[in-house]
Amino acid sequence: MATLLTFGSAASVIDYRRVSVIFAPPANATPLAQRIAEGQRSWFFAHHADYAAATTAQHPSQQMAAFERAPHYLLDTRIMMAWATALDEIGETDKARHLADRLREFRNALSVDFFAECDKPVPEGAKKPFQCEPAKQRYDYRDFR
Repeated sequence: MATLLTFGSAASVIDYRRVSVIFAPPANATPLAQRIAEGQRSWFFAHHADYAAATTAQHPSQQMAAFERAPHYLLDTRIMMAWATALDEIGETDKARHLADRLREFRNALSVDFFAECDKPVPEGAKKPFQCEPAKQRYDYRDFR
C-alpha cells in the first residue's frame, strides 16, 4: 500500500508540472498554446489548462470544449466573462446575459471593464452589448452542461 501511495504521489507531482508551466513558464518555455495543449492531457489537472485556454482566447467561442470542464472546478470572474462572451459569440445570447447577470451580483473589480461597455453610447442601428441587457428567461445549472 505504501508503494502505491508513493507512486501515486510522484505521478500527481509529475502530472501537475504539465499544467504549472502554463502559469509559471520557465525561460525556455514552449509557446502558450502548446503548453495549454499539453496541460489539457493532464490526468488530474486538465481543468487548469482548460481555464487558461478559455480565458486567454481572443474568441472564447473557439474554446467551447474548455467550458465543459473548467467552470466546474474554477468558477471565477475571468472564466464567467469568457464563458458569457463565448455563448454570445455562438448565438446563445440569453444564456450569456444570464451569466453576466450572475457576475454582476458579485460586484467584482475585475469585471468593471466588462460592464463599462454598458455606459458607452450605442451608435444608431447598433445593439447594446449582451452584458448590458438582462436575460429574458431563468436558467439553472442544467442549462449549462
